[in-house]
Amino acid sequence: MKLVKFLSGTLTLEFSFPEKRVLKQNQPCDGSLYIIQSGIFEVKTKKWTNEGKAKFKVARKLGAGEMFGELSIVLGTERTASV
Repeated sequence: MKLVKFLSGTLTLEFSFPEKRVLKQNQPCDGSLYIIQSGIFEVKTKKWTNEGKAKFKVARKLGAGEMFGELSIVLGTERTASV
């Protein structure tokens, strides 16, 4: 219960819409963690082709109750994917 009480004072509700990028791959971590209330979010990674062009791959899809942004918080790294 202490964790829930702590989190309730630190959570911010944020709305998104289709095609809006919430996180960008390689972006510095700002400490944000996202928990999905509803909808589907695509986790995309960017790779470079031999021709020097960016190619995006959908690594997975996330839905209600799932979260993202935790990896860079735990590892202390830049964002590892775009969402």
